[in-house]
Amino acid sequence: MTKSFTIESQETKFDGFYQVDQLTLRSTGVEGSYTREVFMRGHSACVLVYDPALDKVLLIEELRAGNIAAGLPAEQCFALSPIAGMVDHGEEPMHAVIREGKEEAGINLAGQCFYGPRRTLPSPGGSSEIIHHYLAIADLSQVKDGETFGEAGEHEHTTVRLMSLEEAEEKVMGGIANGLTATCLIWLENMILTGRIEKKKEAA
Repeated sequence: MTKSFTIESQETKFDGFYQVDQLTLRSTGVEGSYTREVFMRGHSACVLVYDPALDKVLLIEELRAGNIAAGLPAEQCFALSPIAGMVDHGEEPMHAVIREGKEEAGINLAGQCFYGPRRTLPSPGGSSEIIHHYLAIADLSQVKDGETFGEAGEHEHTTVRLMSLEEAEEKVMGGIANGLTATCLIWLENMILTGRIEKKKEAA
């Protein structure tokens, strides 16, 4: 049986900091028309930065409204994530993560070795967002753990966290993981295990 669908209408129900649209659909296997609300978030990009010589990754610690709304304990609301942000209209995803690197971590990723993107739909049942995932290889020897950055106009306050890959996996996988962080860490681990990214020396 050929599967098909028709969008009968699409109406914006809320348009504030985010946008929610209601789609009226008809699709194969469902009798009559039905509605679905969709979070029209736009598209985003993230990058996990790794230094093979130090065997360390750079993560960002930031207060997340979603964690608060999910009812997580206060200490889990300051979540660890890769450098990440929204892709502006007409902007290339890689340019977005380079821009966000400067804003969130004070690091210049232009000209570094990038892998990706790998693209995911994190919540296809109710969100239009596509996330472009990257890995970047960079020298992190001059980056200071605990430094703070962020765009005041975006009410953003980010803290740089440098840690070994092992420590990052323990911190992230030990609780309710940020999906971006888990995806990127698993990808990086696979790249190392398969020899596509090689550690230059054992971490001190």
